[in-house]
Order: sequence, then C-alpha cells, then structure tokens
Amino acid sequence: MFYRKSIRQRRVKKVRLSFGDFLGGVNARADKNLLSFRYSPLAYNFATPSGALTHTKGIGELVIGQKLIQPIPGESIGKLYFYKRYDPGLKAYDDKLLAYCVSKKLYYLDIEGEESEFKPLEGISFERAPVCINYRLHGDDVIIMCSEYDGMAVWDGKNPPYKVENAPKISTMCVHYERLFATVDGEKSAVWFSDDLDPTNWDISLDEAGYIEIIDEKGALQKVLKFLDYVYIFRSYGISRLTAYAEQTEFSVINLFVSSGKIFPETVTVCGDRIIFLAEDGLFSSDGISTARIAEGIFPLLEGNDNKGASSAYFNGCYYLACRADFGEQGEEGNNALLEYDVRKGRATLIRAKGITSLSVISTESVNLLAMSVEGRPAMLVGEGSFFGEPLEKYWQTPQFDFSAPGAMKVLRNVFLYTDTDIELGVVSDLGSKKVRVSGGEGERRVAVNLKGRTFRLEFACRSAHARISKVTAVCDVLEG
Repeated sequence: MFYRKSIRQRRVKKVRLSFGDFLGGVNARADKNLLSFRYSPLAYNFATPSGALTHTKGIGELVIGQKLIQPIPGESIGKLYFYKRYDPGLKAYDDKLLAYCVSKKLYYLDIEGEESEFKPLEGISFERAPVCINYRLHGDDVIIMCSEYDGMAVWDGKNPPYKVENAPKISTMCVHYERLFATVDGEKSAVWFSDDLDPTNWDISLDEAGYIEIIDEKGALQKVLKFLDYVYIFRSYGISRLTAYAEQTEFSVINLFVSSGKIFPETVTVCGDRIIFLAEDGLFSSDGISTARIAEGIFPLLEGNDNKGASSAYFNGCYYLACRADFGEQGEEGNNALLEYDVRKGRATLIRAKGITSLSVISTESVNLLAMSVEGRPAMLVGEGSFFGEPLEKYWQTPQFDFSAPGAMKVLRNVFLYTDTDIELGVVSDLGSKKVRVSGGEGERRVAVNLKGRTFRLEFACRSAHARISKVTAVCDVLEG
C-alpha cells in the first residue's frame, strides 16, 4: 500500500515599502531601529532641502572676481583674514586678504587689484596665529593684529606695520563704543579695555584704559564679542554679559549661562540676531538672554572629538563650522568636516572634507564669498559637491527596517528609485549584504537585489559632483508559515 506524502508549502506575501522624502536629514541621536525614513543615522555630502537626496556645497580654488588666487610658493597657509580698507586718496576701497602661514610669516593680497598672488608683509611676524580686527584709527582704516605671545601690531595698508609696546598680550578682542575690549594671556580672569577712541593706548587710569576682573566657577575668559549693544564674554563653562556704555565706573557684569561642557572659543560667532557656538556637550544658539541646544541630531557625530582646532563663520544665512566629526574611520587627524547650519530653517548638513583650518568671509562691493584655508592653500565654498574639482563621495544610510513583519524571514527582491547620476546601492541585512551599481538617467530604475534576511537597511553612495535620488521603494517577499 502506498501513502501520499503531503509537503507543506510556505506562503509568500509580497510587501512594498515606500521611503517617502528625506527631509529630516541626519539624526545620530535616536535609536536607528526607531527612526523614521526621513532621517539617516549617518550621512555626509548629501543635502535634503527638497526631500530628495541632492549634493551639498563643496570646496574649490579661491576665485575673486575673475582672479584665480594662487597658493603661496613654499608656504602653508594656516589662517586667512579679511581687511576692509577705504583709501581716501583713491576715493575707492582697497580691500586686502591677509594670510598667516606655518612659517610664522604674514602675506597679503590686494583684492581689488589685478594681481592674483600674495605678497610678503615685511617687518612683522607672529609666533602664533594672530587675531585680527578692522578699526578706523585717526581717520584711517587699519587692521589690528594681536596674539597672546607676540603682542599687538597695527597696519594701515600702506606703511610698514608697527608694534604697540604697552598693549597687553591679547588673545581675543572686539570693538564696543570705540574701545577695544579684550581677553589676555595669563590668568585669563579679566576683561581689558583700551582708551576711548584709541585702541593703542593701554595706560590704566579712570580716564583711559583699564580692566574688569571676573573670578567665579565658570572658568577662564576665552573670548569677547560685541552683540546687541553689549560685550559678551565666553568663559570655559559659561557666558557673562558686560554693560559698558560711558564711564568706567558704570561698567557692570552679569552671568547668563552655565555649560556642563567646555566651550570651544573659535566656534563662537554672531549669526544675525543670535550667537552660535560649539561646546563639548552640544551645539548652542543664544539670543543674548537665553541659550538652547540646536542640531541635536547631528551633534553625536561631533561629540567626543577634539575640536580645539575648529573654526566658524556666518555666511549667507548659514553658520559654518570647520570641525572634527566621527565618520567611523580611524587614522584621520585634524578637521575633517564642514558643518552647514541654516539659521532660519534650523537644518544642518555635513560636508566631509579634510584639512580646513580657517574660515573668513570676504564681502566687498563686488564680491561676497566664504574663503578658507584648506590643506595649506587658499580655497572657497562652491556650489557643487566637489573638492578642488574632484567629486566628493556622498553617503546616506537609512534606518533599519523589517517591512512590519518582525522575526519573519524575508527576501528583498527589488528596489525602485529615481536617480539623475550613477550611484551604488548597498543593501545590508542581518544575514548578509550586497552592492549594486545603478545607472542614472530619466525614468524609474529597478534594481534586482534578492537578499535574504529579517532586518535590512539601504545605503546610497554617489561619486558624482551633482546628485539627485528620490522616490525610493523596496519590495520584498515575506515567507509565512
């Protein structure tokens, strides 16, 4: 007698999963299993202002007007400074760009002229990178250069620079009601101020220069800047506000904010109606009274990194921060990222690019750009996602997903998407991974995957200067029974 053996077949259910838009940007703080598809736990060189994955800005050679600015032969630029100068003789602006080099020498470039090469600024050198500020002194536009090691020097753009012998060793400074307010080398517990209308006079008296000592638990005085008719003092662990209108006897200080993490002074920048800065425990925005965290989703990529060499600037409505971020790779040194934070929209993106040591806005009657020193050469922010002409590698990782069938075995069959340029699609499951090249062009692309697993994530990588990826859908077979 023969018996028929029945074979139980597993049922297959087809499931489609649409990813929608990517407007959320990077969120490295939330658990990757709980993120919505609008966010990425790790991404760089992709922007999402329209909901699609598009290229961020990039970095290119410095071009001022029609001039391609040349690197300084045999030198490595560490920092750039913009010197805005009006020449009354010419009745025209004679703006300049200064460069401080690793050799401790200073160079300058005439922005309005035809020459594209830096010239040495003779008669002055600094052991450490100076801080610089523009000031109208005795009717002339000068640039004041100071360091906590070398002291103060003044240059009027025509004659050789001269040193101010009685000035303190200034580390940061700002102009407020025609006085120069400064933090100085040493104990860093006092704000110094110059004589009214003369930042080269530091003779201490009730009628001339002086200082205000501030000693409390907020730590050393790291930076001063003018904002909303006050002088704001950034300490190691907090912010104080100095009221200084007329007589020295009426100067007063109040404390505004206490930070649990150390503030990085080079990241403190006035951005329109607020101040933005980086501390060890977050990226912050202050309106002059209250202070709050911003860009909390992206901050974990910066957290725990040494950002003492960070640099910042405010340009075209965005706060830019050259900093060090954690992209999961070992062996990188120095700054490796440029954070762009749109102040009005509250949106942050990361440009992964190494070697940015300073940021400086150049704003003249004919030019408005963000200049920077990158790997020792002059550079600028550009519109396309490239690094000196080479496309920046763009990467976006989706959150983990299980097609709303937790624990069930699945086969991810296909991914459908639109892409203007060639990309590489990566699919990672708990059982394996696969990478597929996808050609860009018009119309929807169907990518065969056929990868088994219970949970999945997608990775988009693009090596073109321009990019646009949208309308992503994943289709899988869920094995039931």
